[in-house]
Amino acid sequence: MKRFAIVRGWFNRLKSIIAWIGVFSVMAVFFSLAVGWPGGVLGSIVGWFVSGWRGVLIGFVSGSVLWLILSTGYHLTLTLLLANRIRRRVSKLSTEELCKILAEPTGHDVAFAMLELERRGIEARPSLESLSSLLTSPSRNLRGLGMSLLFATYPSLYEEEALKSASNLDLPEVWRERVAILRNAQEKRLDEQA
Repeated sequence: MKRFAIVRGWFNRLKSIIAWIGVFSVMAVFFSLAVGWPGGVLGSIVGWFVSGWRGVLIGFVSGSVLWLILSTGYHLTLTLLLANRIRRRVSKLSTEELCKILAEPTGHDVAFAMLELERRGIEARPSLESLSSLLTSPSRNLRGLGMSLLFATYPSLYEEEALKSASNLDLPEVWRERVAILRNAQEKRLDEQA
C-alpha cells in the first residue's frame, strides 16, 4: 500500500509540474504573439512558400518569437545609447550647472545630474522647497513626480505619519498641510544632527 501511495504522490507532482509548464507555455506564446504579430505575419508568408500550411503555422510562431527578441534587443540598445549620450553630456557640465539642474526638478536630466554630482563626491538632491512646489501643484502628474522624487531623495521622510496614505490624487490643499508637516520634521531632524 505504501508503494502505491508513493507512486500516486509522484504522479500528482508530475501532473502539477506539467500543468505549470503548460500555463507558462501558453502565457509565453500569447505574449510573443501579442507583441510579435508583425514577425508572425512575415513568418507566415515565408512559411507558406516553404512548406504550405504547416509552414504558415511554424512561421507564425517562430516569426513572432523572433520579432519579440529582435525588437526587445533594439529597444534596449537604443535606450542604453541614449542614456550614455545624456551621461556624457552631463559629465561635461560644471558643478554649478548641475546644481542649477537640481534646482528645477521637472527637468529630464535631474537623475543624471544627481548621479554625476555623486560621482564627483558631492551629495546633492533637490531641495524640499523645490519639491513642495511640485507636491502642491494643481496637476496630478506633477504631484506624482514630486512624490517619486520625495521618496527617492528623502527616504527618511517616508516614515512620517502624514505620508502613510498619501496619493497624487489628493488635493493640493491636503498636500500643503503635509508639506508643512514635512518641513517641520526635516528641521527637527537637522537640529538633532547638529
